[in-house]
Amino acid sequence: MPFCPNCDKEFDHGVKVCDECGAQLLELDKDNTPYEENLSLVATFDEMYKAEMLVTNLESAGITAYILSQRDSVVTGLGNLAIVKVFVNNEDLDAAMEFIASLDNTTDEDNEE
Repeated sequence: MPFCPNCDKEFDHGVKVCDECGAQLLELDKDNTPYEENLSLVATFDEMYKAEMLVTNLESAGITAYILSQRDSVVTGLGNLAIVKVFVNNEDLDAAMEFIASLDNTTDEDNEE
């Protein structure tokens, strides 16, 4: 059953986004193992768009990724200081880290030119 990592609210199957905070929903395993035990943190950002760009790149490489934002859209000012985290499934951690390293290398090579 899908649930929101921010609100811990459960949703009906097929729902992809939390109607309370807008976060991407996560699925529990069949044995209802909490998501923290199934996911590994691969990156943190200060802006949502940066996390979304990484998730798009990871998913283009066949690696499912999730965004957890602790940003509060109701509180202006302080809400902008929240960290945005990108997670992948534990079994995809090595592939994700290799992919992220390859992105960093590509950026370094582009800067040298």
